[in-house]
Amino acid sequence: MPCGIAAGVSVALIFSIRLWQETVYGKETTEQTVRGGFEIEDTLYAVGPITWIGAMPPFIAAAGIGTPLYLLYAIWEAAGHVRRNR
Repeated sequence: MPCGIAAGVSVALIFSIRLWQETVYGKETTEQTVRGGFEIEDTLYAVGPITWIGAMPPFIAAAGIGTPLYLLYAIWEAAGHVRRNR
């Protein structure tokens, strides 16, 4: 449960930071790179199969670790835009 909460709160904060960054500094500052023909949002397609095979506990644990780490990156990146535009 703590991993799910950490992931959920982190996602909400990431969306808030990215929306603010896009509003203040422009949409191009939040563009994600495409690698191998896949965008980061394409990982959502994995949730269904992960659920079907009963692997949600490790998936939630990974999300509880990875999402807060990405939140730190999003904060660092947004802070860089603030520093550069002073």
